[in-house]
Amino acid sequence: MSAAGPLLSEYRKKNRLSQLDLSLLADVSSRHISFIETGRTQPSRAMLLRLADVLYKRLLGMSPPQNWQQPGKAGDDGPMLTVDFKIGEQTLSLFSTLSQFGTALDIGMQELLIESYFPANDFSKKFFSELSREASD
Repeated sequence: MSAAGPLLSEYRKKNRLSQLDLSLLADVSSRHISFIETGRTQPSRAMLLRLADVLYKRLLGMSPPQNWQQPGKAGDDGPMLTVDFKIGEQTLSLFSTLSQFGTALDIGMQELLIESYFPANDFSKKFFSELSREASD
């Protein structure tokens, strides 16, 4: 028995899809999905790629950009919003990230999010580095 079946079942459940839902999205029969998951049939490489593509799009909610592996133009930071704090005459610029822990099936950690702020420019980076140095002295 190959590892494809149990992995497919795991990823399908993480995406909260039934076998029927996945089969409709991948344009295959739900029976075929069942046979792959139970090991009754060995999926072809093309079938695995089709299923992976469906699950990937479902996970992200969209298709990846066509040029996602190409570097962007110089100075193009992408979709990033900054938060600016004015302290006296100084303006600090920060961006934030959200980290989620657990999985959708993990009830206890389902909604645990940690927001972290990072300097968005050299001036803010220098300000926080100096502040950290002063605090550690």
